[in-house]
Amino acid sequence: MVWYQIKLELDNDGILLVTAPAFPEIVSFADDVEDALRHGRDAIGDAITRRIADGQPIPEPLKDKPKRGYFVKVPV
Repeated sequence: MVWYQIKLELDNDGILLVTAPAFPEIVSFADDVEDALRHGRDAIGDAITRRIADGQPIPEPLKDKPKRGYFVKVPV
């Protein structure tokens, strides 16, 4: 397993915007942090699959989970 960072931003309606700095194509929404982490992990997995299929580079993952921020574990 490897780690990727996700960013969460709360909008005015209380919905979380989910993005991933290493994958600018990822944008998702969630109702709570647990849901956001799941959406982020799934979206990163899908983005990696699409990049492999298109012959595009895969962003370098983090080997260890940093202590601050939101990070998701993605299977290798």
